[in-house]
Amino acid sequence: MPGEMILLTENMDLTPVTSRQIKSWTRKDPILSRVMNYVLQGWPESIADDDLRPYFTRKLELSLHDGCLLWGNRVVVPTPGQETIIQELYEGHPGVTRMKMLAHSYIWWPNMDSELENKVKTCHECQVNRHVPAEAPLHPWEWPEKPWSRVHIDYAGPLHGKMFLVCVDAHSKYMEVQVVNSATSATTIEKFRTVFATHGIPDTIVSDNGTPFTSEEFESFINRNGIRHIRVSPYQPSSNGLAERAVQTFN
Repeated sequence: MPGEMILLTENMDLTPVTSRQIKSWTRKDPILSRVMNYVLQGWPESIADDDLRPYFTRKLELSLHDGCLLWGNRVVVPTPGQETIIQELYEGHPGVTRMKMLAHSYIWWPNMDSELENKVKTCHECQVNRHVPAEAPLHPWEWPEKPWSRVHIDYAGPLHGKMFLVCVDAHSKYMEVQVVNSATSATTIEKFRTVFATHGIPDTIVSDNGTPFTSEEFESFINRNGIRHIRVSPYQPSSNGLAERAVQTFN
């Protein structure tokens, strides 16, 4: 018996389904007890029982260790332990691909993949998350050669009934904060006039897709001042990392 198989069955005593339970269930199961006898005494040339067919097609890879059936290096889990195993694999809603990957490393029973797929299909949370695009790797921003060339902006708050327009210079990491009563496009434009009068008009501003930064009024103001406006993906607000970190620090 290969060492990794012995280690696998011994370590099952640390899991929700133990090797002792597997051994007991296998002995009492009408199908698995027959499979166990065939493994020990030899298989017939053919099998008519459909319940035995999944094991018959794997007969050359089946073995027995300490009363537990193994298919290759995977433990054959009897029916009483299958739901517990599925729940353990399902912890944290990892998705069907991750669940199958984990299961294929350690365990097996007939129709296991179908049962794992059905578990995910009947879970509302898994179906919602399934349609959320995977997060793509973020590409670092180039460092501007001069101050106030690219400015990252965001709103922080509310705090004590106020909102805070946060502007971060990508060159120096200098942070400018303007206090406002509400985060509207009109208020944002008013505060930008003050900021631009002090520091100059930037070449580029980077924002998320918040309402104050996506209105026609705001875009018109940006275009009139010859500013390039980069809006980060709605699924990747962390692309605006400078402003995001500033907001977290400010809060």
